[in-house]
Amino acid sequence: MRGWGQSLFVVLLVTGCAPPPIDQPNPLFRPDSGVTNSGADAGSDPRVQVRTVLDGDTIILTATADAKAPDGRNLSGATVRLLGVDAPEIARPPQQPNSDCWGDESRDKARNLMQGLTVTLEFGSNDYRDVYGRLLAYVVLPDGEVANEVLIETGAARSYERFQHRYRSRYEQLERAARDRNLGVWTCP
Repeated sequence: MRGWGQSLFVVLLVTGCAPPPIDQPNPLFRPDSGVTNSGADAGSDPRVQVRTVLDGDTIILTATADAKAPDGRNLSGATVRLLGVDAPEIARPPQQPNSDCWGDESRDKARNLMQGLTVTLEFGSNDYRDVYGRLLAYVVLPDGEVANEVLIETGAARSYERFQHRYRSRYEQLERAARDRNLGVWTCP
């Protein structure tokens, strides 16, 4: 049995099921993503990792010193609001004593999807931050999927229709499909 466990660990490690360490190169880093590499040595990429998932549409990052937001601020410790996504609220007493319907499940889905992963951020327009100072971004996962889309298509969140963004029509289609299939937030009364 011991040999089987070691073999499984090696298989998981080789197939990439474990999140990559933050100091390893990110093969998905795209220079046009809006994450800058100012002052870094040639050949090194800024590292951006999801440290904490606060709720279904908000995360906190860990990043290397050379990982900068478009406004020049370091990304380490930055709070990111997923652009185009609106998740149910979770309990935050005393302001929000109870979670909204599907709030805890939405947060858990986002945690399972993103926490601990090295990601790529794509920014929308020139409005990189919301009124609370949070960065607004699309979060691209290591497999190329966009977390924003996954959360909407699985019913863990809705399309945020209050502001215009480049993928709004796509997000509205994903939302309609999730609603038609009665997934996640669409099971709430």
